[in-house]
Amino acid sequence: MKIKLTHSQKVRAVAVTIGWFFVALSVELLRIATMGLDPANGFCIGAAEHFHEPVGTVVMIMCCIWILPALLFQRNLIGLGTVLMFCLGFAVDFWDFALHSIFSADTFLTLEGSIVLRFLLSIFGILALGFTASFYMSADMGLAPYDGLPFVIARLAKIQFKWARMAVDSTHLVLAVLVTFPDGTTLRYVGLATVMLAASLGPIFAFVMENITRPFISNLAKG
Repeated sequence: MKIKLTHSQKVRAVAVTIGWFFVALSVELLRIATMGLDPANGFCIGAAEHFHEPVGTVVMIMCCIWILPALLFQRNLIGLGTVLMFCLGFAVDFWDFALHSIFSADTFLTLEGSIVLRFLLSIFGILALGFTASFYMSADMGLAPYDGLPFVIARLAKIQFKWARMAVDSTHLVLAVLVTFPDGTTLRYVGLATVMLAASLGPIFAFVMENITRPFISNLAKG
């Protein structure tokens, strides 16, 4: 049976796919900077190393846990974006391969030896993650299981989204420290960038979605 999509659905499907693809690039940039990942990825990758399991396996398990509140209380948060985010690891692997193919090994050695360059790359990665994730979320075609959590919490607890997002990020920040500390690998996954992400992603999402991405996608969808 042929499925016919409306103009709005086509625009939103393209928006969520582009957003997902470049969210993966943002995560890869943060990984290259080695100053910490976002709380969710820092916890998942740290847990994978600690328990000697593939990262994909840990991410899939956590996605199944994160998605439960949306399944129980807010199923409208589940859609194409949710499915894509289950596969985020594959997109991150693509960007890892692409960047290491484009740039020489000397480039990464230079970056590794300069804390200033690593810090600047981390700042860029944080801003890029905030913008690209807001782009995919504003498409209203489903959220990643992790990103859906603060929406459910904000609705049930009757608090602003930014506070719910900060609470979820801060909780996973603590979990990431706990799981990586015994192995002495904490700073590889939980660093300055992680703290900045935990404190800033909520406000960045709220500002960008309200003032940039949601109005932009809505206007395109009307055409």
